[in-house]
Amino acid sequence: MTSMSRPRPLDLRHLMAGGLAALLATAALADGRVLDVNGPVTRQGSRGAEPLHMLDRLQTQDIVVTGPQGTATLIIDGSGAQFALQGPGRWQLTATGLQTLEGSAPRALGVAAPNLRPLPAGTRAMAGATAMRNGEAANLALQPDAARLLAVPAALQWRDAGTGARYKVQLATAAGDQVLDTTVDAPRAALSALPLLVPGGSYAWAVEVLSGPRRGTRAHAAFSVADAATQQQWAALKPGADDPVSQWVLYAHALEGAGFADAAAQAWATVQARRPDLLPAAR
Repeated sequence: MTSMSRPRPLDLRHLMAGGLAALLATAALADGRVLDVNGPVTRQGSRGAEPLHMLDRLQTQDIVVTGPQGTATLIIDGSGAQFALQGPGRWQLTATGLQTLEGSAPRALGVAAPNLRPLPAGTRAMAGATAMRNGEAANLALQPDAARLLAVPAALQWRDAGTGARYKVQLATAAGDQVLDTTVDAPRAALSALPLLVPGGSYAWAVEVLSGPRRGTRAHAAFSVADAATQQQWAALKPGADDPVSQWVLYAHALEGAGFADAAAQAWATVQARRPDLLPAAR
C-alpha cells in the first residue's frame, strides 16, 4: 500500500506582506447624472439627440427633453442638488444648475442623504495583496477575494472541486493571527461563530482540496471589512423602503464607487425589483 502524504500546511503570511491597500483609480466627473427616467426622455448635445438612461452622464450645455408623459430625476455633481423634471419640457444644464427653456421649472428634491454624492466613474477599491495563483487554483473562484466589504461576510465560499472533495480552510488576520483552521465537506465555511472577525479588519484565507479529482489544488484570497464608523455612515445614508428609486440608484452607484461591490449588488437588486425597466439599459 502506498501511504498518503500529509497535506502541507497552508502559509498565509505571503498574503499579508503588502497589506490590503486600497487602489483607487479616479476619472473625471461629469457635470450631472441621470438617476431615474420614465417615458420619452432624450438628450440634445454635441452628438445630436439620443435617449437618456439611468446613470447616463450629462455635460454642461446638454439639453434634456421630455415628452408629455416623460419624467426624469437628475443630480448635479459637486453640489449634489437633485431635480425632478416633468414633461413636456426642455431644460439645459448650465455651470450653475438647470435652466428652463420650455415647460415647468425643475422641482428641487430634498436629498435623503445630503452627504452622499456619486463618485467618479471607474473608482474602485480592491485588495492589494492578492495571492499568487495558477490557472487551476483560480478556478476555485474564492469569494470574497480582493474585496472591500461593508460588513463581515457570513461565510467563505468557493467552487465545488468535484465528487468526494474535502477541503482544508484557513483564515488569518493581517497581524498573522489564525482565526480559522478547519476541514469541510462542502465548498463553504460559515463565519458567524468567529468573534475575531471584526469591523476594520483585513484578512487572508486559503483553501486546499484534500481529496477528490482535484486533490492538491490550492487557492488563496484576501479581503478587508469597513470599520465601524464607515458602517454607521453608510447605514445612515441607506434610503428607506418608501424613498424614490432614484435614491436607491444613487446609493448603489456610490457603494460601487467606494468599492463595496457586495452591498452595491444588494442595492441594485432593490432597484431591479422596483423598476425592472431601468436596470437592463444601464447595467
